[in-house]
Amino acid sequence: MSSEGTSTPDDGAERFAASLDGSADVAPGGDPDLEREVELARRLGALGGALDPDPQAREQVRQRLLAALAREDDDPADGPPRAS
Repeated sequence: MSSEGTSTPDDGAERFAASLDGSADVAPGGDPDLEREVELARRLGALGGALDPDPQAREQVRQRLLAALAREDDDPADGPPRAS
């Protein structure tokens, strides 16, 4: 439970989402961290697929990730499987 004037992580996420989709403006001189995050998200969004790796690089990363996950599953020292 949050006290008045204190934001929770969910409040911050909601403010970020509202600022990003334009339903709430980021006021100049307001929260500088929020302003920076919104600007970064907008710039990354504008780049779109230009940052996506080519299909071959994506498949290599996918294979490495699957191999790493398989090694984790085989390690009994990790304890019981975690719930998703």
